Amino acid sequence: FYASAAPLRAVFASDMQLLAKPPADYHLFIFFLFYIATHLYAYAQALSVQPFIENLPVLLQAVIPQYRPQQVPHWILHDAIGASLPLASNFRHAWKLHSIAGGAPVHVFGVWDGNALLPLAVNINEQQFIFENEAD
Repeated sequence: FYASAAPLRAVFASDMQLLAKPPADYHLFIFFLFYIATHLYAYAQALSVQPFIENLPVLLQAVIPQYRPQQVPHWILHDAIGASLPLASNFRHAWKLHSIAGGAPVHVFGVWDGNALLPLAVNINEQQFIFENEAD
C-alpha cells in the first residue's frame, strides 16, 4: 500500500508480496461491512485522518434497494436496522439492481462520495452482477 493516513491505493505487483502485508488498520478503509451505520462511522473515521478523500470503496451486506417515487432521492438502500443510503443520481441501473434483489437483502459493492453510493456490483446467493461503466 502507498503511504497514507487512509491507505486506499496499492501497488499491483507480479509477485503480490506488497498486497500480502497490508497496514494493520487497512480494514478501516478498504471495505466497510455489515450495516449502513457502521459504514457511516468508518467513513467519518477515514475523513478524520484523511480529509481529502473523495470516494471510498464500500461493501454493504444485507441491504435492500427501494424505489420511493414521492421522495428525493428516489432510490435508496436500506438495511435491517432501518438505516438507509441514497443511490447516486447517475446510477443508470437502479431498476436492474431492484429486480436482481427481488425485495430480498443483497450485498452491494460501490463507491461512497459522502453524499450517495454508486453501486458497482451486487452479490446475491453467491452470484455476482457487475454494473457496466458508470463514468459520465
